Amino acid sequence: MASVARGGWPGAFMLTVSLPLIAVFAGAALLGVPVPVMTRDIAGVANIHPLTGFLSTLGVILWFSAAAIWLFSSAVMRARRGCAFPPLFFRSYRLSGLR
Repeated sequence: MASVARGGWPGAFMLTVSLPLIAVFAGAALLGVPVPVMTRDIAGVANIHPLTGFLSTLGVILWFSAAAIWLFSSAVMRARRGCAFPPLFFRSYRLSGLR
């Protein structure tokens, strides 16, 4: 939004806003599923208990929280001069076996 106020390309903002809507309508047309069914809660569509996906959603929230904390702490460590730990933060994927 700030780039639009500074004279940036307003089409980028409009594309960002409308792209999810285009994806939903294209998916509905390709799959033959009505849009209200695609945008409704999965528990309401499948007639299952509302807390069925709670643990999965909680797991996703915890993973994203851990990633946000890791990125923030690595940025803080990198910004500090004289700290010997930033290489560990930025290369910690090697600890997971990814080389």
